Amino acid sequence: MIKPFFGLNYFPFKKDIQKIFFSRQLDYLKNRCSHFIDTQGIALLTGDIGSGKTTFIRWFINSLNHNSYKFIYI
Repeated sequence: MIKPFFGLNYFPFKKDIQKIFFSRQLDYLKNRCSHFIDTQGIALLTGDIGSGKTTFIRWFINSLNHNSYKFIYI
C-alpha cells in the first residue's frame, strides 16, 4: 500500500540496505567516513532521532570489504 501511494519502486524501510536516497549531506558523510577509514581512525556518528544514522551505517558497512574491516556496533 505504501509503495503505490508514494510511487516508490522498493520498500524503503528494510534492514537490508541496497538503495538509499543520495543527498549532498549523505555524500559529505560518506566522504568523512571514507577519510576515517583511510586514516584508520575511530568515528562517532550522532544525530537526531530518525535522521538516518543506522540506515547510513548499514549502507556504508555493506559497501566495504568485510574481510578487511572489523565492525562494532555499540
